[in-house]
Amino acid sequence: MMIAWFCCSLTTAMAQDDESTRRQKLAEKLTWLYNMGVEMEQQGEYGKAVKCYREFVMLEPDDIIYSRLAICYEELNEYESALYCIGKAMELAPEEYDYIYIRADLLYYTGKCKEAVEAYDEFIEKDPDYWGGYYRRGFMKDNLNDVDGAIADYSKAIELNPDLAYSYLGRADKYLLKGDREAAMSDYRMVVALDTIYVENNCAQYAYLALGEVEKAKAFQQEILALSPSAGHYYDAACLYARMGDREASLGYLRKSLEKGFRNFSHIRNDDDLNILRDMQGYKDLMEEYEAKYKEEQKQQKRSLQLFLP
Repeated sequence: MMIAWFCCSLTTAMAQDDESTRRQKLAEKLTWLYNMGVEMEQQGEYGKAVKCYREFVMLEPDDIIYSRLAICYEELNEYESALYCIGKAMELAPEEYDYIYIRADLLYYTGKCKEAVEAYDEFIEKDPDYWGGYYRRGFMKDNLNDVDGAIADYSKAIELNPDLAYSYLGRADKYLLKGDREAAMSDYRMVVALDTIYVENNCAQYAYLALGEVEKAKAFQQEILALSPSAGHYYDAACLYARMGDREASLGYLRKSLEKGFRNFSHIRNDDDLNILRDMQGYKDLMEEYEAKYKEEQKQQKRSLQLFLP
């Protein structure tokens, strides 16, 4: 009887030791995968980061890692996979309403503007004091031609954060559409007053143009491009020159942005700045060319990455 008890106890102890060792090894591997994923993400190696994060969640589902996956897939222009991952993060941590914010933007990037607005409605209900929710919802309404709704949201964003130049720019553009030139000019002047240092997201060039200072608008945009010739900044230049009525220059900058990797085709098609280009054969050919390239890029990425798809 004593021998049987001893053997049973020894088996139990060994099993516990094995489980403890397994857990320790798993924790070490997860730590390594997380740290390597973060390092790759910081270096802009989003494909490599995806592989690390993906292996992590296959071993142990985690909302934070799924959210990092969503952000990496977004950087890779894989918006459907990004939506899937942020959805998994929301399932694992429904109380984390910041994930709703990420999902809303991803819905917009996949062309689901109305669903994006609804997602921001949900986010604002949970966090009514954060200016970003109102600014982003105003931007979405702006693209849906809800002029009054956009003005209301931009105004609330300004109330909560009076230092964001883009809120004034968005509201100024909508005031101008409504024929309230005095209010529009006041907001454009605020943009110029606030947006004086070249950073990642500048918008003073548009305000200078609206205020009639065309050369300042051009110089400001060129300075941005000289400091940071990114795809996004070339896209901004396309928008600026479209607002000027210079269709050829705008189309040239749009091509340059696409050459540099800009792939947010939903935004290009919804952006009213570029309406002046819509009937140009050059614009139609450019979009057809790069949408085909994007499809090929996606095929290549699917061969090198295991994408999360719904």
